[in-house]
Amino acid sequence: MKTKLVFLFALISLDKRGLQKFLKVVQTHSNQTFLTESSNDYQNALEISDVTESQNQSFDQSSLLIDTSKDIQNNESLQESMLKLQLSLEDRSALSAFEKLNKKNPDEPMEVAKLPENAPKNRYKDVLPYDNSRVILKEETNGDYINASFVHMPLPHPRKANEYIAAQGPLPQTCNDFWQLIWEQNCGIIVMVTPLKERNRVKCHQYWPDLYQTSTYNEMEVTCFSETSSSTCITRDFLISHQKANEERHIIQLQYVNWPDHGVPVDATDFLEFVQQLRDLRRDVGGTVLVHCSAGVGRTGVLILMETALAYMDADEPIYPLELLKIMRNQRVMMVQTVVQYKFICEALLKAYNDRCKMMKED
Repeated sequence: MKTKLVFLFALISLDKRGLQKFLKVVQTHSNQTFLTESSNDYQNALEISDVTESQNQSFDQSSLLIDTSKDIQNNESLQESMLKLQLSLEDRSALSAFEKLNKKNPDEPMEVAKLPENAPKNRYKDVLPYDNSRVILKEETNGDYINASFVHMPLPHPRKANEYIAAQGPLPQTCNDFWQLIWEQNCGIIVMVTPLKERNRVKCHQYWPDLYQTSTYNEMEVTCFSETSSSTCITRDFLISHQKANEERHIIQLQYVNWPDHGVPVDATDFLEFVQQLRDLRRDVGGTVLVHCSAGVGRTGVLILMETALAYMDADEPIYPLELLKIMRNQRVMMVQTVVQYKFICEALLKAYNDRCKMMKED
């Protein structure tokens, strides 16, 4: 234990170059690999050119806080993974590894999505669900196809998994199908990570009625009975009445409104608070969480990866974002579309970890 404390105090006092040399010395003399990850992507990654700095985050890249006043054994693996993540961001190997990752699984067919009759239901030609993970509509009023995928994200003990449906933003002709999906899959929460319009382009059709209004979608009547706004989020409460089933359900929609037209948010604080709002809501609202942006892969992927990683952090488990992303892309193509989005996730996780360490130190 004493050796570990000396080691961690030494880490705090070193700059980046000194830290890297120190880790090499430790590896050589202890015959152990520090900051180990199951994938070799980070180790084999090459440095890539700079990403546009105007889209960088305000995260402080200084050394991560390490609390040596508590039992280090409980947090050691998490600390190691966070230190590794920070170093891989600084030398850009994390971004290189992301760019090498396959955007889709070549072994997963998408035959149903490519059928001619389903073409009008796809917002983008290159963003299609795999056959194995696509959501199949049960009542085939307009066929069984919708551009949406089940995404199963395993979690550490005590929770087994977070269940998501990642979907494209509804088109005018798919709103009925969208609400049918919500009903059939018992989705209690809708997370919307896009505005309706961006740079004069329609990103998503308004698939819900205005406040205190009711709209009909096939056999369902949807009423918006509440709408509250903050600087980052609009929360809407819907009542769905299924005429045929003679049943009513409440659905909550969270719409994040602070994503800029270009790139990613400048500061991760608001987005982390939004993700935490979703996590808190999960405890009270049952069912699968449906997440959508425009294509249902970019910002949708950011949200899903971020919430999953924060669950690992809460459980003091190591976090390897690229491994989580591989799981996601095996279930839906192109999840987390750009290197800028991936960098945002990594920096936001480091910020969340730093904030967590500060709180633990104050306690």
